[in-house]
Amino acid sequence: MNIENQKIKVRVNNFNEKHFINLGYNVKRNDYIEIFIKELPVGSGLKIDVQCNYCKEIFRKSYRRYLETKDNLCCNKCKSLKMMETSIERFGNKCSLRNEEILKKSIETNLNKLGVEYPFQNKDILIKCLDSFNKNGKTRAINISKAQIRIVKLYDAILNYIEFPYRIDGFFEKENIYFEYDGSGHKLGIRFGIYTEEEFEKRQEERNMFLKEKGYKEFRIISNDDVLPKNKILLDIKQRAFDLLLNKNYNHYIYNLNTKTESFKE
Repeated sequence: MNIENQKIKVRVNNFNEKHFINLGYNVKRNDYIEIFIKELPVGSGLKIDVQCNYCKEIFRKSYRRYLETKDNLCCNKCKSLKMMETSIERFGNKCSLRNEEILKKSIETNLNKLGVEYPFQNKDILIKCLDSFNKNGKTRAINISKAQIRIVKLYDAILNYIEFPYRIDGFFEKENIYFEYDGSGHKLGIRFGIYTEEEFEKRQEERNMFLKEKGYKEFRIISNDDVLPKNKILLDIKQRAFDLLLNKNYNHYIYNLNTKTESFKE
């Protein structure tokens, strides 16, 4: 896609007036002129249409940012691909922390500063992060989806309950039931190369056993596309889960929204 030979309409102002006069344009302030994109001032924040090098879709980007990244343009949807590509080039792996030297250095730094290998293993840091999230209502701080927030609030559960060292999506304190929502970001660590499938499943099993030993029962909903049904359907699923977990003495109830199937076990 030839960007710089495209034309764009701009308004002359006190910041760019001299620039356009030096290019030979006979202009005065507040005039509108049509120019080639390549004639924009280097620091211009004017948005232009560019093409993603990965998915080839057209998206908007400021001209100054385009100049900084034009050799490797990337839209928001493809940022993870760019991150993995950069990590492979620099560290030989999709995730920098899978490079033994980088991982070792990171762990040593965390141990020296925080007393733990990973920041969220520090209870004070984890609680502070979650308190900040609850105060500001920002989902990106700890990778919480809008779908998860909606369903936990609908169920009137405690959002992001801490059973150290784990964080639970939702907790029903009276019933001793913990709720987990497996959305599109559930296995993000595998896609980014942070864990292998086997490592991820092992960590999940350890977590499940820890919570079971605490006397908690599991209620889990799966939605690979983060598409939730109407509230009534979600509430019916909760009622079914609670009936089996509390009255039938099951310990685990899982409902898959994509396949509309349920599973439960002792």
